[in-house]
Amino acid sequence: MSKVISKIVQLVPTELGNMVVTQRLIKEYDVEDMLRAGAEAQARAVQMQNIGNILQAQPSWPQGMIPTAFKAEDNA
Repeated sequence: MSKVISKIVQLVPTELGNMVVTQRLIKEYDVEDMLRAGAEAQARAVQMQNIGNILQAQPSWPQGMIPTAFKAEDNA
């Protein structure tokens, strides 16, 4: 079983809301821990996709961003 030696937690503001980023220094990391980390990462990806699907078709862009750079326009 792994042991957490140290831990750093950061709060990151995003367009989807605040996100917590946790960094851990772990000792004696094993296969069971790898499987758990993979499952948690997959669950977070699904959660973020679900939140992204709920967003409006025309989101409010952050100030300073050029929204036309992200539009698909065919100038041919």
